[in-house]
Amino acid sequence: MNIKIRLIFTAVALVICLSSRAEGCTCGEILPCQAYAGAQVAFVGLVTSTKMVSSEGLMPSNAMSTTLSSGATAAHFKIVESFLGIEEAEVDIFGGGTTCDYYFKEGVQYLVYAYRSPDGKTLHTNICAGTDPLSEAGAHVAYLRGLKGRRSGSVFSGRITQQFYNLRKQQLDGRPSQGTLVTIESEGRRLRAKTNSRGEFAFAGLSKGRYQVQTVPRANFSTIDVLEDHPRTLWKIDIPDHGCIREWFEIRPLGEISGQLVGMTEGLGDIDLDVIFADRANTDRSGLSQARVDAQGRFKFSFLPPGKYFVGFNLESGPFREYPYPEFYYPGVTDRRMAKLITVGRDKSTGEISFPIPERVPERTIEGFAVWPNGQPAVNVWVELINPRKGWREGNGVQTDPLGRFSIIGMEGQTYKLSALVNKGIALVHSRPLMISLTKINSPVRLVIRMP
Repeated sequence: MNIKIRLIFTAVALVICLSSRAEGCTCGEILPCQAYAGAQVAFVGLVTSTKMVSSEGLMPSNAMSTTLSSGATAAHFKIVESFLGIEEAEVDIFGGGTTCDYYFKEGVQYLVYAYRSPDGKTLHTNICAGTDPLSEAGAHVAYLRGLKGRRSGSVFSGRITQQFYNLRKQQLDGRPSQGTLVTIESEGRRLRAKTNSRGEFAFAGLSKGRYQVQTVPRANFSTIDVLEDHPRTLWKIDIPDHGCIREWFEIRPLGEISGQLVGMTEGLGDIDLDVIFADRANTDRSGLSQARVDAQGRFKFSFLPPGKYFVGFNLESGPFREYPYPEFYYPGVTDRRMAKLITVGRDKSTGEISFPIPERVPERTIEGFAVWPNGQPAVNVWVELINPRKGWREGNGVQTDPLGRFSIIGMEGQTYKLSALVNKGIALVHSRPLMISLTKINSPVRLVIRMP
């Protein structure tokens, strides 16, 4: 299991396609104005017929999934009330031929948000467009009907928070950034707004186009680009010609630790470094992430609150097969007691550090046999190694043979929980673990499989 995962926080809708059916796509909540902004056509209509059609050539460029289904959904509508982009009395709405198609039912009225194919010949919707049965779309219909008396143009709104380390809770926390100046600019036109007590701001009546956004105090992180792991203070957004767009900004701590790994050579693969607190608790709520090392061996940790830190390899988990480096600390030691502390203040930088790349930890094999409490061989049972420090599966489980024997690989010097997956009711659970430490040469082990 690869634990080198960068955490991505987002306040926008997240689409995850998990199966071959539309129900396998889950969507975050979408506001009426956001659904309207993403649509080229919006109407209330009655479904008079439905069918499946060939998906060949149908998938539009902005389809919510690239996982194809067996065909595209199609529904014929009689228009009851039009809000945007439609003058016809009847119209066909298609899916994209993907797993995120919307499935309509004959005889039911729907509020439909749709978009046109690149050639403009067909209209499409998906399960995350905001389309819903009319009986469930009250707030959306009220919003659309209310647009007739509103100012034209789009709304850009958002919220700005300030991140800080909460010593009482021992975690990263946030609070609204009241009175922050927000400036947007496009083609020489500059508009300003200030956040309220909840850190919220809004610009109304905006024309379509690309805008630059910046704030004072400087927000250095935003949902505009959630993959950005270094500070930015200038953002660009595309405003639609109707509806709204909403983004979240954050003023994060300015602390940074940057440096260079010595001994970088080709063929080492992806390398990530850890940073952890040395003077306070390290928990999931601390929010400290990892730094990717580039091809030249350079790295940088950003958004660090004031404090004392350790930097190095696998500081919380130890080595594992997909990342076989030992627990290793700056300036180049394996013992935490000998590691050098790095102090981060309120300034932007702590200066450069450098330390060597450690040698990779070798894989070792341990053999054994599994038995039930009555001494009978446990045949065709799944056996796994579990990292006891973090609870991760090592990702190298094996199945016992007809005599209950197994051979499993781990990392030299690591201590593991050796456990089997057993039935407990319907669910599979891990049996009581046997603690083992892998050395260069390992004696066979006997695993008695007992219910937890």
